[in-house]
Amino acid sequence: KGLREKLGGKSRINGNGIENKEEWGDIGNGVEAVHWCPSGMNSQPWRVFVVENAAADPSKHIFHFFFKKFRSFYAGNECGIAISNFRFVLEQSGRNGKLSILQKGDEHFPELVDSDEGLTYAATWIEI
Repeated sequence: KGLREKLGGKSRINGNGIENKEEWGDIGNGVEAVHWCPSGMNSQPWRVFVVENAAADPSKHIFHFFFKKFRSFYAGNECGIAISNFRFVLEQSGRNGKLSILQKGDEHFPELVDSDEGLTYAATWIEI
């Protein structure tokens, strides 16, 4: 099972960005901002997974941000910069969301069933 299935969502975001940016509109621009965000040693240690139609409003989405320590000692910080870019682009386009660091037991917490990917949870952005 891939991480998408483990999180219970139907993600259309792959490792190189999104499959059809135009279909996503403003959200696609936010994900593209993450995709092009610089990082130390060009490692781009973040991963973004979307759970579609999982928020209270079925037209809204939930984005979970993870990071993986490749060669970068500062992977968590770099993920924070990518999240900041994501939020900035969406806020500039009028899209609103709530960024939270969820804890186990919180609604929408992205608990990994078989966490063998070496990913560390960073934060969740819920579209409002």
